Amino acid sequence: MKPIVIKTGSNVLTTESGRLDLNNVRYLTDQIAAVLKRGVPVIWVSSGAITCGSQRLGLKPESTEEKQAAAAVGQIVLMSEYSRFMEPKGIHIAQILVTRDGLQDPRRAEYTQNTMRTLLTQAVLPVVNENDTIAVEEICFGDNDELSAMVAILMQASKLILLTNQEGLFNSDPDENPNAILIQEVDKVTRDIETFVSQTFSKHGRGGMSSKIQAARAATEAGIEVYVAHGRERDVILKILDGARLGTHFKAQRIDASARAH
Repeated sequence: MKPIVIKTGSNVLTTESGRLDLNNVRYLTDQIAAVLKRGVPVIWVSSGAITCGSQRLGLKPESTEEKQAAAAVGQIVLMSEYSRFMEPKGIHIAQILVTRDGLQDPRRAEYTQNTMRTLLTQAVLPVVNENDTIAVEEICFGDNDELSAMVAILMQASKLILLTNQEGLFNSDPDENPNAILIQEVDKVTRDIETFVSQTFSKHGRGGMSSKIQAARAATEAGIEVYVAHGRERDVILKILDGARLGTHFKAQRIDASARAH
């Protein structure tokens, strides 16, 4: 069975004060455990290392070096908490740290693919994150949206679920327009949609809707269904898998691989 990739952004994992939100971590791990019990392999792309490390160190990192140090500490915090919630359910987790250039290099990408496949066959949950401690340019990039799409494509996933602090894609910015309408389904991510999102939601910056649209385009063009939904909606993952109309669904496109190569 093809795996699904679930991506959680920092805003889903932490409180407004910048602390790890253990209540929501518990809800997320409960859902992932339920998905695994259905026999569906899961790969979890998790942000939050820099935020958790900053909390543990008691600093507000500004320089690249401080962010890298916070990420190094935060990875341990995240894995410790994830293990604490998963191990009692009989689920082992594995940490996989990657960089964009590592996934773009065919040989290194193959090693990563083989490792994750082996973990999935052993019913282990791979938890993937950018290796912020060595990948300087990635620290300010996309909040793992592109990474999650690259992992989904690499692992030939059936679905990519992007969990964020928005209900999905709206026809205008809901923070400014209370009458904004949720777009429940997108047939295809076109250049016009990318331009609209970039102009409408640009103020949200890192990890905003624009990077999710770019991730959705890459994944859907590889034949993968993509969902953008609110990560604090109760049972959001299970509802999506059960076919509920929740968030924004981006339909998978069937594009010939040779055509994509050109």
